[in-house]
Amino acid sequence: MRALGRRLWSIALPVLPVLAAEPLYLLIDGIVVGRLGPEDLAALGVGALVLLVLGTQMNFLSYGTTARAARLHGAGRRAD
Repeated sequence: MRALGRRLWSIALPVLPVLAAEPLYLLIDGIVVGRLGPEDLAALGVGALVLLVLGTQMNFLSYGTTARAARLHGAGRRAD
């Protein structure tokens, strides 16, 4: 059981910085753009919302295709 947990962490740990990158750069953008004025910050909020919606859709697509590819690969159907 410990080996399984260690293996899961070895796979999951490199993904964490990638998942944290988008909120971090939006936070930094908010700090920088917030100094320009309220209209600019509002525009950034709209842009961030669009980015969030598109990013969520792309992640959904990515997760679905990854799972399907893994199942096909595990079943030996690499050509599919």
